[in-house]
Amino acid sequence: MKKEIPKELKIFIDFDDAIFYTKAFKEGLIGVFEKNGVSEEDFSRTYRELSKKNKSGIAKRDPYNQIRFLEKELGIDGKKTKSDLDRFLKNSRKYIFKDINPFLKNFSKNNLHIITFGHAKFQAKKIDGCNLKRYFKRIVVTDKIKSEVISRFSSNGDVFVFIDDRIEQIDAVKKKFKKCITFFIKRKEGRYKDKKTKYVDYEVKNFKEIEKILKSLTV
Repeated sequence: MKKEIPKELKIFIDFDDAIFYTKAFKEGLIGVFEKNGVSEEDFSRTYRELSKKNKSGIAKRDPYNQIRFLEKELGIDGKKTKSDLDRFLKNSRKYIFKDINPFLKNFSKNNLHIITFGHAKFQAKKIDGCNLKRYFKRIVVTDKIKSEVISRFSSNGDVFVFIDDRIEQIDAVKKKFKKCITFFIKRKEGRYKDKKTKYVDYEVKNFKEIEKILKSLTV
């Protein structure tokens, strides 16, 4: 008999580089700005200069603020650039990794949660354009360490799954929630080259591997 993944198991999933091909998305984002008279050099400079970092050094970026800044600095048409950006974000579903939807269909919506770092308005629009809301009970955009966010929904003794591509997030969650099951997703398309630590239960390349492992577990 085919093994079922425990239906009551809570799963907290990162968005960028786990669900979403962020590197390719950024290339598309640069294209939006280039179409409106911003060179890749000016885009990268202002993208970097206007970013805000959290305590862990992770940058939070707001392209809408970037448009306002470049409108003053370079004289670009801010209204048209914003309209083009909105249109681009509405079609962000093309950047979802192909293994995501088959994985999510295994679970009840009540047990699936996205926890993602980023600028609230921009990240929310990016996720809305992916047409994934129907799969998730909640989507949390935060500038805090993810263990703090999970504390709002889980107790220290809970068994749940945490999937992320950043080691510092995995380490913090596993230290706080000893019984959680951590997956370090290290896609070939990912932007980071973190190394596995003792707080990683499983290192995987994609969600097909995660599904296979979860089906083999007795929780």
